[in-house]
Amino acid sequence: MTQYVPIVKSKEAEHWAWRQASAAVVAGSRPVFEVVPTDKSDQETIETFVSRVTDGWPPAAVLTADTGYLDQTQPIAGTPHMAIFWTAQRLHRNGVPSKPVMRLDDDPQVLAEVAAAVGLHGEGACLRLGSGDEDPSVSAAASLWPQVRATTGLVPAEVDLLIDLWEIRTPRDVSRAAAVAARVLHWADQNGPWRSVTVASGAFPEQISDLPIGVTPISRRDAEFFYAVVASAPSILPDFGDYAIWHPDIVDAFPRGPLPNLRYTSGMDW
Repeated sequence: MTQYVPIVKSKEAEHWAWRQASAAVVAGSRPVFEVVPTDKSDQETIETFVSRVTDGWPPAAVLTADTGYLDQTQPIAGTPHMAIFWTAQRLHRNGVPSKPVMRLDDDPQVLAEVAAAVGLHGEGACLRLGSGDEDPSVSAAASLWPQVRATTGLVPAEVDLLIDLWEIRTPRDVSRAAAVAARVLHWADQNGPWRSVTVASGAFPEQISDLPIGVTPISRRDAEFFYAVVASAPSILPDFGDYAIWHPDIVDAFPRGPLPNLRYTSGMDW
């Protein structure tokens, strides 16, 4: 059964929505919560994140925590540990089972922290391919995955593979991204089996202030992209991931409150 993998920026409303989710939604979802930098120290940012996520966390769910936006190579609060293990430690202390997110080009020190976090929780890890700067690359995966595997001690069966195509804005983006995803899924099939494989993207605009006031449909290019991937009959049928009703980037705060708006999904549109 295909699972839903929302990638969220840990906004208060997103924590609230997850707390309200039904047991069926929780069972069919595998959320990735990004720890977003604030004007406070990384320690305070992590403590706030853990406090929010702990409040009403569904006991049967495992949190995927991505601290990649923080400086993951600097020790936290004078301890020998950095953001990944510090977050895992705090979540463990609060009774929230979690797994860390790692990337192919992570520093060996960061990967060591991943291994420590996995040892603490026993829930494995998530390998995230792709970013706002680069599409997932088969050549990078083939070159760097053996090194990541050796450093962390993880095997594919302990890893959730997240293939992130970032922003999908146009039909042309859909075709391009589907071809990239097909190549990476083929690589994944040759190097698995993985615990799970997800293809994710985002398509909601960075800002909507230029849209007319009223009911305005926006095409869900991310859903079109996923359908194109599935239609290509890949060797692995992936789970579906998206950025929900937000843009993949961290958007700067508005200098004043924007006009109120409601965002919801209706078929292939928002």
